[in-house]
Amino acid sequence: MRLPDGTRVWLNAASSLHYPTSMSQARRVVELTGEAYFEVAHNKAKPFVVVTASQDIEVLGTHFNVNSYQDEINTVTTLIEGSVKVSTEKQQMLLKPGQQSIGTDNRLKVLTADMEQALAWKNGQIRFSNATLEEILKQAARWYNIDIRYNGTLPVVKLTGAISRSDNMDVLLKLLELNEVKFDLSSTGKGYQLIIRN
Repeated sequence: MRLPDGTRVWLNAASSLHYPTSMSQARRVVELTGEAYFEVAHNKAKPFVVVTASQDIEVLGTHFNVNSYQDEINTVTTLIEGSVKVSTEKQQMLLKPGQQSIGTDNRLKVLTADMEQALAWKNGQIRFSNATLEEILKQAARWYNIDIRYNGTLPVVKLTGAISRSDNMDVLLKLLELNEVKFDLSSTGKGYQLIIRN
């Protein structure tokens, strides 16, 4: 989508962005739930601020990704170009291109970003590297809009790979079968429910 100031935004599945219809204030403030990639229109006089549940990200004009889903422990901000200031109640950090901040409990740490991983969703993939089954299924639940439940203890498995977001859910189910993950899939009145069995 294109915002009134010319900023371009890509929203991931199960995400929402609230913004004013006119960005005439001293600061251009938007509120994000979920994940979005921003290409912010440069305006030195009016900083662009993304507000999430746990952080504020302030920029003048840059490209960056913010992952701030409510069911995730961390808020992750990845900088592609330019600079951003990430703030919590207790800390502020400036990011350089190729870095990402990971925020938990109002604390920030800065790491070198895996750009392929951070931008996989924008590039049409569900990508995972040494990820737990729970991490993978959270992404899949959002993308395929399925309800995922666990019956018993979750199998301990770490997976690396990627599937295209244009693939249907059968590809995900085949991936689970190949890794000997037992599951039941049923249709509900509102969609599908995937129950992972021990």
